[in-house]
Amino acid sequence: MLQKRTILNRPQSIAVLHGGKRRATATVELAVLLPVILIIVLGSIESASMIFLRQALVQSAYEAAKVAVKTGDSTQSRNTALAVTKGRRINRVSINFEPTDVKNAKRGSLIRVNITAPGDTNSVIPFGVFRGRTISATAVMARE
Repeated sequence: MLQKRTILNRPQSIAVLHGGKRRATATVELAVLLPVILIIVLGSIESASMIFLRQALVQSAYEAAKVAVKTGDSTQSRNTALAVTKGRRINRVSINFEPTDVKNAKRGSLIRVNITAPGDTNSVIPFGVFRGRTISATAVMARE
C-alpha cells in the first residue's frame, strides 16, 4: 500500500542532515576564491586608473601643441598642459618641446610636445604593476 506524504512526515532536507559540512565547504570556497577575486578587482581598478592617466596625458599634449603652434609661446603652452594635468590630479608631470625654441620655428615645421608622468605617484594602489613605469604621450602639429 502506498503511503501519502504530508508536510509533517516528509524527510529532512540535506542541509539539516549535513548542517556543519555545508557551512565548512562554503568557508573553504570563500577562503580560496576571495584572494583571486580581490586581485581581479584591484587589477581592474589599477588598469582603469592608468588608462585614465594615459588619456589625460594625450589630452594635455594635444592642448599644449595647439597653443604652441598658434602662439609660438612655449611658456603659455606649458601652462596650458599643466592646467589640464592639474585638473585631472596628475602629479610630477614633465613637458618637453621639440624644437625647444618654438617661437623661432618656421611656418609648416613640426612642433612635438612630449608629456610624461610616473606611474608610482599617480597610481591608486601603492603596490600596483605600474610601479616604476613612466606613462607618456606625444602630440605633433605643424606650426602656423
